[in-house]
Amino acid sequence: ENSMSRAREIADLIGGPTPDIILKTADGAILNLQTSDTTVTDGSVLGKINFQAPNEGSGTDSILIAASIQAEAEGTFAADNNATSVIIYTGESEAAETDGGGKFTFDSFGQLFLKNTSNADNSIPALRLETGDTDIAADDLLGRIMFNAPDEAAGTDAVANAAEINAISEGNFSSSNNATALQFATGSSGNATVKFRIASDGSLSTPTAGTSNVR
Repeated sequence: ENSMSRAREIADLIGGPTPDIILKTADGAILNLQTSDTTVTDGSVLGKINFQAPNEGSGTDSILIAASIQAEAEGTFAADNNATSVIIYTGESEAAETDGGGKFTFDSFGQLFLKNTSNADNSIPALRLETGDTDIAADDLLGRIMFNAPDEAAGTDAVANAAEINAISEGNFSSSNNATALQFATGSSGNATVKFRIASDGSLSTPTAGTSNVR
């Protein structure tokens, strides 16, 4: 009770007479989460944010930590190393970070790992790309994955879109149609152009050189 009262006092002090905390500065507020650990090793948590509904009347699983975001050391810190991953955990029917939820890891190399932490059969991670377009017409892109090197010092072609995989509609979508093709584009000089296409009927084609639905 004391800790809750203190939390509300802090909230009132920072954000006004509500339990919400608002941080505002002229150059953008910063929230620093720090550890006092003097020997950071692999797996050490540097900071963490938990999301929970502790007053949910259903009890049991419903009041456990439902999601969390934490920064975790990838190895022992040293004068030349502070490699850290940011990990997002989501719960499904148990506390986040335990069996039954998702684990999303962004590591120090810029890699993204998706994992379904359930042990059940067919518990697989999935990456879903969705468009908010409410009227899909022919040649509308539904999703795309692009590859490029925007920091390449040579500039010009070197920083152009080098490769792409995209899903493109083959016609107007309707209650009886969602025909979509997958296109694979690569670049040789300038932005990538479509070199290979898999149509909705499974047929394969090689578009005319220079053809591109990349926008």
